[in-house]
Amino acid sequence: MREAIPRKAGLALTILCLASGDSTYSLLLLFRILTSTISLVVRETCAVIRESLQPLYMKPPRKEDLKLVVNISLLGIGDARFKLPYVDVGAKGRENDSEIFIRSAFGSALCEGRLLIPKSAEPPRLNEKLSCVFVGNEAFPLKENMRPYGRVRNLSLEQKIYNYKLSRAQRVIENAF
Repeated sequence: MREAIPRKAGLALTILCLASGDSTYSLLLLFRILTSTISLVVRETCAVIRESLQPLYMKPPRKEDLKLVVNISLLGIGDARFKLPYVDVGAKGRENDSEIFIRSAFGSALCEGRLLIPKSAEPPRLNEKLSCVFVGNEAFPLKENMRPYGRVRNLSLEQKIYNYKLSRAQRVIENAF
């Protein structure tokens, strides 16, 4: 029979997994624990954290609180590897996306040119330079990001395909929340 994984190691593994988004294979190399065990440890540790912290931070609403409706907006930036390097939680739901974006630390840094965005580069076997882009909808200010064509009836097939591919990219972030 194998030895149990110490609690501190399980917690360290879980925090690293959640914070970095590393694959279970890279965690296997780091902790020398099988990937199936890593998945189990992360799942069990998250359940313990939720059970411990939920009563403290997510108390069930009282009857008088149920009349109050609270909307919270979430803003997230995702990368090509499905990691979320930036998440802004807590803006009031009545504010529109462009206001939330411009007031966020990320939005102001992007608009002011303070982000360390990689320069355009030419990947191997491709004869054109590619730039880092941000995908957004019509609510975001047109800066260095990509927006879909407006809701017009006479879009060409190429414009419809472009809109479809952008909406697929947007869904990655929406599904993360």
